[in-house]
Amino acid sequence: MVQLANTVWRDFVTDGVPASGNWKPQKKDARQWGAWIEGVVTAFTSNGGLIYTSLAAMNADLTPGANSSAWVVGDATVANNGIYRKIGATGTGSWSRVTDLPYSFIKASNVGAGTANAIVAMTAIPLPANDAATLIALNITTNNTGAATVAFNGGSPLTIKTNSGNDVAANYLVAGAVVAGYVSAGTFRLLSDVASAADRSAAETAATNAAASAAAAAASASSINLPSPVASTFLVRNGGNTAYDAKNFADVRDLLNTAPYVADRPSLRALDILKETTAIMTGDRQGVWVFQDDDLATESLADTSENTYVRPASSQANIFPSTWDIVTALPGVVGVAKANNVVAGPYASRQAASIKEDASNGQHVAYATFSFTTGVTYTLSTYVKQGVGSRNIQMSLGNAFPATAQVATFNPSTGAVVAAGAGLTTAVTLINGFYRVSITATANATISASPSISMASGTAASYAGDNTSLFYVTGLKLETAAAPSTLGAWKFNSARFVGQFPTPALRTVEQKLWDRADLRDWNGLDLTDTNDNATLFQAAVNAMGGTGSKLYVPAGKIVLGSTVNIPDACHVEGPAKEGGYFNAKSAFFHFGHTGVGFKINTNLGSRSLKNLNTYRTQPTPGAGAYTPTAHDYDLDIEGGQDIELENINFLNPTKAINIRGNQTTSAPCGRISMKGLRGQPLTEGIRMTHCTDVCYLDEIHFWPFWSANAQVVTYMRANLGALIMGRVDNPKIGRFFSWGAFRGLNIYQQGALGSLPIGTVGRLHASVFEADNCNVGLLISGTGVTADFGAFHCASDPASPAVSNESLVWLLGNNADIYIGALRGQYTNGALVAINGSGNLVTIDRSQSAAIDADANGPAEFAVDAGNKLRLLSQPTTSAATPYSSTGEIQVNGQLSATGTWDPASTANGASSSTTITVTGAAVGDMALASLSTVTAGNWHISAIVTSANTVTVSLENVTGATVDLASGTLKVSVFKR
Repeated sequence: MVQLANTVWRDFVTDGVPASGNWKPQKKDARQWGAWIEGVVTAFTSNGGLIYTSLAAMNADLTPGANSSAWVVGDATVANNGIYRKIGATGTGSWSRVTDLPYSFIKASNVGAGTANAIVAMTAIPLPANDAATLIALNITTNNTGAATVAFNGGSPLTIKTNSGNDVAANYLVAGAVVAGYVSAGTFRLLSDVASAADRSAAETAATNAAASAAAAAASASSINLPSPVASTFLVRNGGNTAYDAKNFADVRDLLNTAPYVADRPSLRALDILKETTAIMTGDRQGVWVFQDDDLATESLADTSENTYVRPASSQANIFPSTWDIVTALPGVVGVAKANNVVAGPYASRQAASIKEDASNGQHVAYATFSFTTGVTYTLSTYVKQGVGSRNIQMSLGNAFPATAQVATFNPSTGAVVAAGAGLTTAVTLINGFYRVSITATANATISASPSISMASGTAASYAGDNTSLFYVTGLKLETAAAPSTLGAWKFNSARFVGQFPTPALRTVEQKLWDRADLRDWNGLDLTDTNDNATLFQAAVNAMGGTGSKLYVPAGKIVLGSTVNIPDACHVEGPAKEGGYFNAKSAFFHFGHTGVGFKINTNLGSRSLKNLNTYRTQPTPGAGAYTPTAHDYDLDIEGGQDIELENINFLNPTKAINIRGNQTTSAPCGRISMKGLRGQPLTEGIRMTHCTDVCYLDEIHFWPFWSANAQVVTYMRANLGALIMGRVDNPKIGRFFSWGAFRGLNIYQQGALGSLPIGTVGRLHASVFEADNCNVGLLISGTGVTADFGAFHCASDPASPAVSNESLVWLLGNNADIYIGALRGQYTNGALVAINGSGNLVTIDRSQSAAIDADANGPAEFAVDAGNKLRLLSQPTTSAATPYSSTGEIQVNGQLSATGTWDPASTANGASSSTTITVTGAAVGDMALASLSTVTAGNWHISAIVTSANTVTVSLENVTGATVDLASGTLKVSVFKR
């Protein structure tokens, strides 16, 4: 049996198995198939087959009988050509097309109507519907330039494949050539490869070109005219290819698009961020800087010293009046539920909030109100991502703008603009499926208006919600700008490597010793507490500055007659600290003047002071009142960062340590670690303010190491602040102990200093804080202080307790939130806890006291003013005669209580009397109990009920059988919170 064309011209040796190799058609199979086709045609024509030159001619002839066959071979419409069968008897019926004409090959005509890589061709007869049913001859008019397709008779383009199944390469199809192939699985597979001819032609062309190039090179070698040599330059052909230009290293680096070298931050700021994304800083803050297109506005604005973030000049945002960021604070909301920080935002450093509509019929919108100025251009922008449902997002600038410019609608699932308002734009798709969208317009009125972001059904912002649809938003901004600002910043990536590798050169003995320089290497050092060493010591630390090396200080007494500045990357270390007086095995710095001892006033690099001792000259205490010399701080840190203070003894300073932001440079402090500090400061131990990055304090011990004289202690009890904090963010305290302080921990409200902002302590965490022999252990006068203590212990002097108008734990500020796990207090004529101010919440898990209200003058152990709350999570162990005094709210183990006096009227049998008592914090629905001290027998029914906020009504029913007039007694009420 003759093989069909689909078998003769199959793709692979084993049909459908590419791994079997490409099939090369056999000529004998092709001859057999062609002879068979010719036989079919001969048989057809010998049996009276009919042939028509058009479909119309055939349809006009209904003479043939039923089931007669006919061919249409010349119709102008290619699809009409084919084999037909007569339907119906002679003279009636119609013709029906049954199959294609059985041609062995078809000629396709390419007249250049397409392109070199998208050929368009026509055939006189239709192509068979089946793959590989016929060969097709195709003429080529233009060399192809890459992968190519062919479309026959207006059909779909077929990818042209070589016989081996590859896309044709450039110039594979040569103008003037005729190729043969067949349709196979949506491709046009060439019958035979033309690669050999193409390769030969290419080889001949290459040989000719090589010969020409050799001749040209030989001809031009003698005519090359290079410019005169210039040291350290490269030669580059100019743009017109007419001459050579000399380029220096920077020029070549720019041409090669490698990371530029910049000297300092201003040079970095000036780089074109559309071109440069990496830079190397050679001076100033040495290292690699990478531009990150992230919303780093908060970080870069906080980094006023530009240690880590530098915003480019082209991305300075003029945000009005401040960033409106839905991640941290969603403004007004109508008809929607929202949740903050629920999914990862477009950048790793940001999370997005969800906005979910409810089922109401109305708007589902978040908004905020701002003051706009006519003639000023504003841009509202956000990042948005589709969540649940198919709602659109609608952005509105509000009625301070022309009506046509106020509103625009955006599809957050496709990135398409649904209804364009003024300046609505879409950013490129960001990671995590977010788009950035903005609307820009110029205000035409000076009024307050409410820009908003809302859900929309189509373009309608008012509709009945389905209670499920939501989308995610972050980085919502209103700016005085004609376009949304660039949010990115240069970020310090790593220090520049300046070492040697793979094997470092051998160092000299001098170099090895210099890694740990000794102060004794400077001639003239005096260790006998006699001569001034300030100039010598300043020279020593200056030599260490910037090296990161250590300066060792030997044992002895070193007088410093003036302030010594500790430079960056300088580390000073002695043999040991001492807890008592002088020891010949330790190094003591004697500040022989009244100014600052050590000064740090830059934030250019890390520094450390370890295993050292300081002392001052103070008056010898006697029997009379004591006043120390008004010395300045032993250590003054102004705007310093990354500083370690470890194992230091401040023997008798007037003021020990001052840590503050630099008002002149606006640089805050941060990352200061203090561990193992001891001493007897007389007026200030540690003062901290404008510390905006985490500082650590542990093993701090202030004790009368220098003198326990009664007059010295009296002075300290009236003046010493052991730890004083103003604007301090996230301080972490491990173990802190002070003795003899006027205030153990004093937290105050810091005002603005230049551009350094106001503020107080936020998110303080202390494991153990103890203030012994103090007047006040914890004093808070700042607004909005947040702190938690694992344990807080405070005690006054049994022989001289704190006065009654001062408390061991005392809140004078507003809106503080304080938690104490375990509170212990002793010896005071005042309260254990007093909460003044307003809006304060103090929560205490366990409380235990002794000798509170020691003089028995009546202060309650816990005193809470109106507008404040005290929550005692367990029943406290109290020692005061009056445990509680409150016009505010006190909860004890979830229970509120109040005490008053009640003298019920004479009450007949079966009758009742009632009264009311104020219980702050009680709410209708809370459970209440009451007792009256003069009810000492049975047959009385007493009940209590919360009848309104803060008010409990107590009723007393007489069921004794007689009229009784009870005496006045103490009424006690307890309310249990729901």
